[in-house]
Amino acid sequence: MGYKAFREYKGCQVDISEDIFITPRSIQDLVSSFTQGSVIFAGPSGILAQNNSQFFWDNTNNRLGIGTVAPTTPLTVSQNAAALPSSSVLIHVGASNDSTASVLCDSFSTVSGNASSLVLRRSRGTAASLSAILNNDLIGEISAVGYRATAYATASRGGMRIFAGENWSDAANGTYVVFGTTPNASATWTERVRIDNAGNVGIGNTPVAILDVGISDSTWVGFPFHLGQDNTNSTIVLTTAGTGENSRIQLESYRGTHASKTVTQVGDTLGDIFFAGFTNARKSGAKIAAEAETGWSTAANDAPTRLIFGTLPDGGPSIVERLRIHSSGGVSIGNTTDPGNTNLRVTGTLTLEPLTAGSIIFSGASGVLSQDNANLFWDDSNNRLGIGTTAPGGAGIDIESNTASSAHILITSANAGPTAGFTLRTARGTLTVPTAVQNVDLLFRLGASGYGATGYSGRGVQLNAYAAENFTDTAQGAMFTIDTTPTGTIPPPTERVRFQASGGVSIGTTTDLGDKNVNCGGFIKTLGDVSKPSDQSIASSTTLTDDTALTAALNIAGTYGVEACIDISAGLANGGIKIALAYTGTTTSYNGTAVLFDVNVTNLPAGTMAHTQTIGAAIILYTSAAGGNGFCWIKGTIIVSTTGTLKVQWAQNASNVTATTVRTNSHMRVWRIL
Repeated sequence: MGYKAFREYKGCQVDISEDIFITPRSIQDLVSSFTQGSVIFAGPSGILAQNNSQFFWDNTNNRLGIGTVAPTTPLTVSQNAAALPSSSVLIHVGASNDSTASVLCDSFSTVSGNASSLVLRRSRGTAASLSAILNNDLIGEISAVGYRATAYATASRGGMRIFAGENWSDAANGTYVVFGTTPNASATWTERVRIDNAGNVGIGNTPVAILDVGISDSTWVGFPFHLGQDNTNSTIVLTTAGTGENSRIQLESYRGTHASKTVTQVGDTLGDIFFAGFTNARKSGAKIAAEAETGWSTAANDAPTRLIFGTLPDGGPSIVERLRIHSSGGVSIGNTTDPGNTNLRVTGTLTLEPLTAGSIIFSGASGVLSQDNANLFWDDSNNRLGIGTTAPGGAGIDIESNTASSAHILITSANAGPTAGFTLRTARGTLTVPTAVQNVDLLFRLGASGYGATGYSGRGVQLNAYAAENFTDTAQGAMFTIDTTPTGTIPPPTERVRFQASGGVSIGTTTDLGDKNVNCGGFIKTLGDVSKPSDQSIASSTTLTDDTALTAALNIAGTYGVEACIDISAGLANGGIKIALAYTGTTTSYNGTAVLFDVNVTNLPAGTMAHTQTIGAAIILYTSAAGGNGFCWIKGTIIVSTTGTLKVQWAQNASNVTATTVRTNSHMRVWRIL
């Protein structure tokens, strides 16, 4: 061949601008300086060149090496200084140490379907005589192989495999894809995920549902999702992290289609959860369902719903509704009637566990339902309530206390209207058909009893209310009695006081003397009837001093009668005595007299006496030249406007070292008049 140019050969420039002829011997001389295996390429200015270590042809094994002089495959591309391990693949790529071996495909096109791609093809037969692949033939694989203790693994240990899903024809090319891994402590590739020719995904199985996880079960063919396990729990865990975020399972149902939805109607099921087991076939045993209640519309938030809980009765053919939570918040058990917001309506028997028979349920700490069987007990057999006892006696309510505090009933009212009260009602006849009470019928009884040597006695004291006439709607007179048990006897008690319907009081008798009259069958000890238990002396003092015993508390504003007898011993001639009445509250007036009654002689001793009717000032001022003992009376009426204490005060009339003494058995009596 010939060409026209200048070339340099062995340091000399050769003019080859005219056509020349090069013989084979001349070509051999031209390339005799290249290394064996070098692939000749045009270098700068078109000069033939070689890079034997980076671009090498193994003519013995028909292998091309890029970046290596020791290609192990028909095409070996390496960035590593060392020879790559042997391989049986067609193309072998190796990276330098601590680098990633990767293959990059770039694609540039304005056509949407054009892209970089990796295409794996498979045919039966030979390259010269192709034939169709068959069902389950492996079409292609992308796999990973790692180095073991002494050598690389001989087969894939993880990756993706594509198989024929049927015998192929020109019109039938079904496939399925399998993803696999190798378990720890194993050298066997194991299928983990399969996407079948219908698009169903199986994790750990051959899928029968759109998503089929775990053990395959033909029962669920056609269902969107199936999760099955043998000898372990089938569990779905949803985890969400972040402020205001949450894990969620959302069930939705529509009328119409996804593309054209219409308004949900009352009774439509929005979603349900079924619970099933197995007998001779799979059985649905329970369900939780959400249903639309009445009133759905296109208005915002106008979508009331209810929750339905149902179970399958023993031998029953279908699930029966047991509990319903309405959109109002009301709960119905055994019925479908809405009891309203936060209310509970139960048809049948309501049993709470663990409760002890006889327990009365109450709201404990934080509103938790609680029981205290030992202290709050209902005897349903005898219709008795026990407070502080599990064995209530008698009838009605039995309150007992086994602590230092007393058993008692406290009724408190803090209202400006009705005050705290305790009302007992009595009728003849029955509860459903009551009739009028008759004269002397017992209206109520309040009694008290104590424990004797071996047990409790009957009521030792009691308060009774009786009808005082035959009752009508306009005549309902009543009386009240107080009964006590005499010493040395046992109940029943004896009536002591009767408050008559007229307003009169009968003590020791039942005879009524009329309004505001007291009929007493014996001695009356009046308010403030006190006696001095010991002598009291005062010497060298004229300051009025409270007597240590002669006082009376007046707890009600009103008019009182007063009598005081002062027994004086010695000192009458040595300073004498002055006596006064004092009151801690407010008095309106006092009217009375003071009389020196006796000084243990036949006639009054010579002396002087004066008195006043002013509360707080001396009523009696007495000095006797004869001296000796004596006593005096103070009598009168005092009107008080506020509560307080009435006191006898006394001191020496003239200071003297010889003491003046008020003796034992001096006494005072105070009684209310009005």
